[in-house]
Amino acid sequence: MKSTLHGFEITDDDLKNLTGLNKDEVLLAGTASDIKDYLLNFVDLITHNKLEEPKKELTIILLFLLMFLYLLGTLSVIIFYRFLPNFPALIGNTVIFLAAVGCTLQVRLLVLKKYITPFVGNLVKEVNNFNLLVEDLRLNEKPEEEMKKKSTLLMDREKVVEAIELAKYDLVRALILEKKFREDKSFVDAENELLASNLSTLQQLRVIDTSSEYELFLGQIVELAVRVQAEMIKLHNCCDLRKLK
Repeated sequence: MKSTLHGFEITDDDLKNLTGLNKDEVLLAGTASDIKDYLLNFVDLITHNKLEEPKKELTIILLFLLMFLYLLGTLSVIIFYRFLPNFPALIGNTVIFLAAVGCTLQVRLLVLKKYITPFVGNLVKEVNNFNLLVEDLRLNEKPEEEMKKKSTLLMDREKVVEAIELAKYDLVRALILEKKFREDKSFVDAENELLASNLSTLQQLRVIDTSSEYELFLGQIVELAVRVQAEMIKLHNCCDLRKLK
């Protein structure tokens, strides 16, 4: 039995071509609504080694921090030492440092938000989920001999592979449409293209052996397709609002 699972993942190079964006920056700011979200994303991605270029982001943050420390430090000479000479130096320096950190994170987030939308942030998350599903399925592949002995396993596997193909098509199409919208905010595609989806076909797929792992995989793929379609509906609604304006 030849595996048809290899090459199903959406690689980082594919993602770069589809979005035109740096994956790290999308993961950091795509789903962040404020500096708290950005900071939590940053800590999570750093601790789980999910950033491809952590040094680059750390360098940018450090440069911003030094800049704000210099600006606020200069301002503090006027505020604390001239007008508030009795103000404790330690507290003053702590306030300056925390203000610099806050300014740094806020400015970095604003810079990223100039070209990163929540749509692409959520879709890139789904790409990661999709790749994990494909990897899990590959790791749970049954031996060729076992598949041939039980024809239902082979048929169920084929349905799951079909489901992966359909889900990948929708995910890639969603990324392409999101990029069009991001690059041209006046973009309003045909309603049937924005809302088109393989979801109904996916929901009709059924495995023969409902006790097998393929049932679980199929359910996870359908859930992913539902989330991707939800993002396209949001994008469609956003296009409609712009059209009304």
